[in-house]
Amino acid sequence: MRRTKVISTALLLLTGCIGGPDERTPPDLPPPPSCGGMPDLELGRCIDESTGAQCAGGEGEVASFETMTSGSDLRYVTGPQGSSMFVIAARAEGIYPGDPENPLGRESPLVEMTLVNEAGATISVLRRRAAFDPDPAASGMYFNGGFFVIVDDRCPRDQMLRAVATLEDRDGETRCGDLEFTADCGG
Repeated sequence: MRRTKVISTALLLLTGCIGGPDERTPPDLPPPPSCGGMPDLELGRCIDESTGAQCAGGEGEVASFETMTSGSDLRYVTGPQGSSMFVIAARAEGIYPGDPENPLGRESPLVEMTLVNEAGATISVLRRRAAFDPDPAASGMYFNGGFFVIVDDRCPRDQMLRAVATLEDRDGETRCGDLEFTADCGG
């Protein structure tokens, strides 16, 4: 009787392994959200005011927001900790900007950003709290220049990518925006 139970259990376990899905494989990520009439969250390029160059996440950069048109190039950079990424800036009006003394705290807006390639596959997801600063170039607007959207070590050379982001502040105000850009992998 005991031998029958052991054999039955072994067959049951073996049957579950043959042809079944590999549970270690993560599920496909959902498609990026649609903005569906939400107020604007403008996505653009982060520019270091001290050099005029695109931000690379380096120490001492003075971030500012630069508007991008759809299809513009966005430079693929290697950040100071060795991560390959795109640095994306965001700005919005009518939000609670968060606490600049505790930028990752619960008072700061929650930002979710999804990056998809031309085939529609998700290649990166960012989710974090971030304080926003008043934008000196646009009255009533708040911006954050440091969303580091990390991708793998291979630049998606000359591909059109799409970033879609949502923001929710502490008061429940929501904003949404997207940006299509071409990956600039450099020389």
